[in-house]
Amino acid sequence: MNACFLSAAVLGLALAAADAPDDATKKDLEKMQGAWTMQSARHGGNDLPADKIAGMRLVFDGSKYKLTKDGDVVDEGTFTLMAGKKIDIRSTKYETNKFNGIYQFDGDTFKEAVAPTSADRPTELESKQGSDVMLIVLQREKK
Repeated sequence: MNACFLSAAVLGLALAAADAPDDATKKDLEKMQGAWTMQSARHGGNDLPADKIAGMRLVFDGSKYKLTKDGDVVDEGTFTLMAGKKIDIRSTKYETNKFNGIYQFDGDTFKEAVAPTSADRPTELESKQGSDVMLIVLQREKK
């Protein structure tokens, strides 16, 4: 067997293992599935007005998301969860909407702090004044 081919195969296996989600991440992905209602949103330390978030709903289906407001699609795309409670979000509707962040579950509440990929990944679930970080709080919809 060609040594170059073997090296490439071993490297490919190592990369695949690195991308494989751990058990905690798989459980979080399962928890995330379904419909969530936006409770609050804060950007750059400022709360978004209540009328902007009223009627906002986020649905997670596998590794896809759809954000709607009063039934109209606002955004949609894909997301990836990673060990350490990290999330990467990529819009398929708006090419420039790419975010990296962190998340946390608290029962039926889901919080995420995200920033554009051009900024550093948030390290805390907060949105400080003047930052590019958006903090979103969602509540699971009852079936």
